[in-house]
Amino acid sequence: MTRKFCSVLLTTALACLPGCGDKDKAEDAKAKDSRSDVAASKRTGKTGKKGKKAQKKKDEASESSKVASPEPKAPTTAAGHLQWLKYVPAEADSVGQIDIKRLSSTEIWKSNREALTNDVDGRRVLAALEACKLDVDALESLTLGRLGEQLVLVIVGPGLTKIDNFACMRDAVKADGQADAWKVEERDGEKVVVFANEAAPEQPMVGRIANGEAFVVANEGWQTAVKALIAGSGKPASGGPLKDLVARADTSRTVWLATKLSSEDRNQLEPPFNEIQDVVASLDLGKGLALDVGARVGDAKQVDSIKTQAEVTYSQYKGLALMMGVPESITNKVAFSAKGDQVVMSLALTEAERTQLETLGEQAVAAQAQAAAAPTSAGSGATAAPGAGQATSETGSKPAKPAGAAAKAKPADGAKAKPADGAKAKAADAAKAKAKPVDAAKAKAKPAETGR
Repeated sequence: MTRKFCSVLLTTALACLPGCGDKDKAEDAKAKDSRSDVAASKRTGKTGKKGKKAQKKKDEASESSKVASPEPKAPTTAAGHLQWLKYVPAEADSVGQIDIKRLSSTEIWKSNREALTNDVDGRRVLAALEACKLDVDALESLTLGRLGEQLVLVIVGPGLTKIDNFACMRDAVKADGQADAWKVEERDGEKVVVFANEAAPEQPMVGRIANGEAFVVANEGWQTAVKALIAGSGKPASGGPLKDLVARADTSRTVWLATKLSSEDRNQLEPPFNEIQDVVASLDLGKGLALDVGARVGDAKQVDSIKTQAEVTYSQYKGLALMMGVPESITNKVAFSAKGDQVVMSLALTEAERTQLETLGEQAVAAQAQAAAAPTSAGSGATAAPGAGQATSETGSKPAKPAGAAAKAKPADGAKAKPADGAKAKAADAAKAKAKPVDAAKAKAKPAETGR
């Protein structure tokens, strides 16, 4: 149940929840109309009955707009959510955010939310969360920061600032037979929530309420740094080395990420891609899908060559996507451009195209799972020769090294593919290569998944 809870909480942070209401939009429109009337009054010097009649018409128009207004545009994260970087240590080399309110109106969230509701375990967890006043339908934002294995999540929303609500969920977890998976403990006079970390048992995740405004979860290794930030000391990511990088990201979008490549990261890239210093990515799912990934190059002279090589690499996988049924109208929408010291990859899809791509991805994943479950035939161990851009090692084949901005920024991880073993393995690999772009579109949107 704990695993399902984390899935619900973090997937919820990727797909549902109410955005700004029509009421807010109508009030904004009314305020704007009022300002316009004042300005008009000053110009004409006329007030009184005519002015009141005009105002009445404006009010009536505003009221009617409440019924017929389109989906309201959520406020930008720059104004509301960037403040939560204050709880991310400055040492982080990657930061990102999900504007859950804005995400709530998207079709991808609605479909994921429906899937949770149709799942037996999902319904049970959602019911427990509701009973414990941890309302996933009111979450506002999710902020993440990481440095290697160190991870911090800042979750904002009603119910997350009361320890009794977490104690309630602890009891629900115990009732499900997982008493050690979720605990409420007292440390240094403060009650905290301790989550078991199956991947690294020695590094449990510890959550604490930060100044009555957010729930901050971090690895044991970052507890000291996070506690200092909550206390008002220490240096946050908002004022650290990533400050300029965050400023370059489009933080007004539903999801954004900024990551600095370490020397180790760059050493794993083939020239000229090893000249990439950092990457910013932004994803909008409001009307279809809009993805932009920008990679800054250390040597500006290499920008054009990296752009050209990225186009060559993409063309190799574009053919594979076409064979898997992805329409050329979609594959042709991936574009690379050189902007100053950056190589930028862009993709814009309509809602119909995004849905089509998602469906193809689900089919590919299902086919891959079916192929993996099938008995291995004799002689299938022969390894096919690696294709362009792929490398081999003494242990066999390994994934091609990331190519360009798209490869380092996780939204474009779909550009990777593995050499296949035999005809059946080729089909499985094709499915995998196809599935990745869809997964990338969703999470990169899912910076949150790292915290599951």
